[in-house]
Amino acid sequence: MVQRHNIYYHIKPTNYERPDHILIGLHIEDAVYGPLYFGYGREDQPNSRKVVSPLIEGEILRYAPDTVLVLVEAAPEVIRRRMRESPHQNAVLQEKDV
Repeated sequence: MVQRHNIYYHIKPTNYERPDHILIGLHIEDAVYGPLYFGYGREDQPNSRKVVSPLIEGEILRYAPDTVLVLVEAAPEVIRRRMRESPHQNAVLQEKDV
């Protein structure tokens, strides 16, 4: 529920009144990590992320049609190495899922 609040808070129209607006992860990470690690948002549940994600994207494009989505990639072995060398205290991603 907290994550959903966070998402909807960051797509409200007033956030787009500023000249710059950066969202990192937002509904995309929620759609991946929610079902995988936290047990919510699966297709067989209310608020399936397959239903919610397009609605979120629609709102983003409604207020900011010139939004640019950037995909940053790294090879799996690089991600695993970075996870070992510089672990995050509250990391969500598990090495087996890279």
